[in-house]
Amino acid sequence: TGQRANAEYYLPGGKWVAITVEPVKDEEGKILNAVHIIRDITQQKQLEKTLKDSEEKFKSIFENATDAITYLDLTGKILDVNKQVVSFGNSYKEEVINKKFTDINVLSLKDIPKYLKLFHSVLTGKKATVVVEVYSKKGEKRFLESSATLIKSETGPKRIMVISRDITERKQAEALLMENEQKLRSIIEHSIELFYIHDMNHQLTYVSPQCSTILGYTPEEMMVKWTSLISDNHINTKGFELTE
Repeated sequence: TGQRANAEYYLPGGKWVAITVEPVKDEEGKILNAVHIIRDITQQKQLEKTLKDSEEKFKSIFENATDAITYLDLTGKILDVNKQVVSFGNSYKEEVINKKFTDINVLSLKDIPKYLKLFHSVLTGKKATVVVEVYSKKGEKRFLESSATLIKSETGPKRIMVISRDITERKQAEALLMENEQKLRSIIEHSIELFYIHDMNHQLTYVSPQCSTILGYTPEEMMVKWTSLISDNHINTKGFELTE
């Protein structure tokens, strides 16, 4: 064809070569002969394979991670997400890619100013961790513990990586525990009996309000070792031994 041609060949013994054929023409453009240039590109091919293997390994880890992983550019636009992110919002990957993280309708509007403040903090190189409320398309509320880090690269632009873990069950358990504690406290504080808690050193850590009526002390005044409040009556010896 009279044009330069390039080709790569794999040789026996594991060698790769790149061959360039350059036609030599006379003044009228007629091909007289051709120059063949052969270069050993074995090392280049090995580096390409190593890079490809590394990228495939990273992609596998990224997609199959149990945590949700999101990559943002420095404007807050979503560059990539793994399947866990998609599952949290009951959406498709194509619905969130190239959108600002504030525009994907999973965050509570009242919290967006707080998240934007954290985002700008991360841009300065600080790491941020926050509990995020997200809502799926079905309106289901979930809690994510999210950590954001600025990722610097020598070969490409800076990015922000956000790793999120679903802590909904933990938050629900905490809320239930708090509710039960409040119910128990209400029962104790409205009882006619006196309740108290002490540590292994006999230091009182909680005394119910009935102490004012029964003993004449306020709960604050009773934050001492309970052993200092008892008399030397021998009947108290057994109680003291039981707490040793």
